[in-house]
Amino acid sequence: MRFKVNVSGKGDKVVSVDGNEKLLGELLQEIAETFGIDMDNVISVRFGYPPQTVKINDESIVRPLEDIGLSSGEKIGVTLKNDNDMSNISPQNKQNNGEVALKDNQSSFVADDGVKWILQQHVVPDDNSCLFHAISYCMYKDISLSKGLRERVAKEIMQDKETYNEAILGKAPRLYMDWILQKDSWGGGIEIAILSKVLNVAVYVLDIDALKFEKFNEDKYDEFIIILFSGVHYDAIESTTKKTVFNVKTDEAFCQMVLACSLEIATKMKKGGKSFNSQKANIVCNICHKTFMGEREIAKHAESTGHTDFGQA
Repeated sequence: MRFKVNVSGKGDKVVSVDGNEKLLGELLQEIAETFGIDMDNVISVRFGYPPQTVKINDESIVRPLEDIGLSSGEKIGVTLKNDNDMSNISPQNKQNNGEVALKDNQSSFVADDGVKWILQQHVVPDDNSCLFHAISYCMYKDISLSKGLRERVAKEIMQDKETYNEAILGKAPRLYMDWILQKDSWGGGIEIAILSKVLNVAVYVLDIDALKFEKFNEDKYDEFIIILFSGVHYDAIESTTKKTVFNVKTDEAFCQMVLACSLEIATKMKKGGKSFNSQKANIVCNICHKTFMGEREIAKHAESTGHTDFGQA
């Protein structure tokens, strides 16, 4: 059996195991040897579509690969424990006192255990799919799954037309489904709420202009991700060790520091002019070059012309 394996920071490699009755632990051992990592540092593996995650513990490592759903040719993503290794930071990025010089899109805090964490903005492509990219990156470290997230939204809408009715969507469910499947269609609150439910994770949207969070399903899920919203674009929040999913039940104090640190990043970005109020700002259509005031005028223009490429005037 052959697998294409990705380990964060170490790239992709092909890993092979002999036989069809191998256990997950045996595959992990091969992965550890191939990448030169400690098997004990592996906390989960993800694979399949829609992606599923298997946490590594005493029970899962003795399960046959076939029972888990792993078959030859599968692409596997491996998540490691955060080791907070700062050795990859170049000398020119350090201050004289040895501290790391933070960028405008970074902020740091020291956790209760004395470990220093650095949070930062992770920029995703600005191609009208940025919301899906940001959520896909937070969940899977892989924006190639963004198209699949659009499809999950469309599927949920068609399966629950009572909840997602014309009054909520602004158009018939079938028309909305066809629209959101288009790669140029912007996602917003409806899509965030649906994906939060589908992925079993709360989504905290940090509005850079308003400097506040809009929290989707925080009362339902302990785990949450943070995405930044500039007014026209979404990005992800991550630590420098690529941690993007946080658990308020596991460590509430840590999560409060994460939220405060994220707000500091948003404050820096707002001061740097990297946000605007989409309700008041002038927005230009990059296709016909007409200028509009606020989201409502944009929506009307997009509906009547099919234009979907907008930017700040």
